[in-house]
Amino acid sequence: AAVDAPAEQETEKVSLDKVKALFFGHSQTGRLSSSLKSHIKRGGGQVVTKTYGVPDPGLAKEIKNTKGKFTHAYLYLNGNSYPPKAMLHKTSKKQIVDYVHSSLGVSKENILVILPPDRFKKEKDLARHLGNKKQAERSRRRGAELNPMAREYFKSLGIKVSDPIVSTDPADFGDGLHLSSASAVSKNFQAGEI
Repeated sequence: AAVDAPAEQETEKVSLDKVKALFFGHSQTGRLSSSLKSHIKRGGGQVVTKTYGVPDPGLAKEIKNTKGKFTHAYLYLNGNSYPPKAMLHKTSKKQIVDYVHSSLGVSKENILVILPPDRFKKEKDLARHLGNKKQAERSRRRGAELNPMAREYFKSLGIKVSDPIVSTDPADFGDGLHLSSASAVSKNFQAGEI
């Protein structure tokens, strides 16, 4: 079995037993990577997962604690940051990508950024599920405002960004904030990355 290098251009397939993949980022990391990690492990590859509940400036500090060489990196970034006070944190994002590329040895073609899921299209639907209008607005605005800006920024660095992950079903978010790894949305996303 093989895994495609996550890049928009044609790349060579890598035998899974040669893959050493880093899964790094915010609290959605485990929920949006379980199937892909299992696929890599079943094929004889190695997986390292590091998850933190901090925004990108905190992740830029944490990534420096990761050592070794990797063939692939799945970076779950742009989490824990909400408009209107949210900043894009371009410097932190670039520091993370640069460290993964230069210090961990992952080619830019094998780095994939995954942005937080866009939970709902209507604030009232999100507010009903969360029971918190302010949190509902913040979550919707991140998906509508901050994620597109982050997507364009990563692309300007030559880094591939996954397609948007969108759900309009409140049941996909067991705690109202985190996408369930058992949801069809999560499974479909991961199947597309295998």
